[in-house]
Amino acid sequence: MKYNDETINYFVNLQNANGWSWVALEILQYVTKEVNENDPEWYTTIELQYQIEKKFKILIEQVEIKILKQIYNEYK
Repeated sequence: MKYNDETINYFVNLQNANGWSWVALEILQYVTKEVNENDPEWYTTIELQYQIEKKFKILIEQVEIKILKQIYNEYK
């Protein structure tokens, strides 16, 4: 799963302004809302938690990779 560049860039810019702890919380809220709006109602709490954790890990990794690439390019 790949989040679109607009979403990734939003969180990259948020991290640059507010730091990782703020971004982690914002990403958690974002994916929780996304899961609750898009996943079937019959999901159990465990399934919802799994989906949230999975999407959180994917998005935060994509944001981190983009930030690391920016840092690398600055020091090239």
